[in-house]
Amino acid sequence: NLILIKMLAAYKNTTVTHLQKQIVEIKNMELQYWLSTFRTLTTESSLLTGFMFAGMRAAEGGEFAILNLFYLAVTSCSMGFGTLCISTASFSMMFGTQRALMGEEAYKSMDIAVETMKQKSYHCFYFFLIQ
Repeated sequence: NLILIKMLAAYKNTTVTHLQKQIVEIKNMELQYWLSTFRTLTTESSLLTGFMFAGMRAAEGGEFAILNLFYLAVTSCSMGFGTLCISTASFSMMFGTQRALMGEEAYKSMDIAVETMKQKSYHCFYFFLIQ
């Protein structure tokens, strides 16, 4: 009877450990998804910001001063939002993984890191769309 209880306890512990291992793998996959999303946003926003900088240089000395001023203002704002997108995504990639790996409690720190990256992705998407 005692052997049966010990076997059941060992089986329960094995099952719980396997479940916790699967949960960590799922959270890691979610973290990798957000990292790839931020990586893509950073790359595309950098490319667009570079095009905007080239467009600002091409706008020098136009005939219509008001139209030229409006073009430069819109391009400057767009570059600013592009820079915000790049910096938000870059910091989220750096500090999100650091938070997930160096937290005090493994499950809570991974949850907090993924949730924070999810919230920051909304800001980054808005900055990218406005860009």
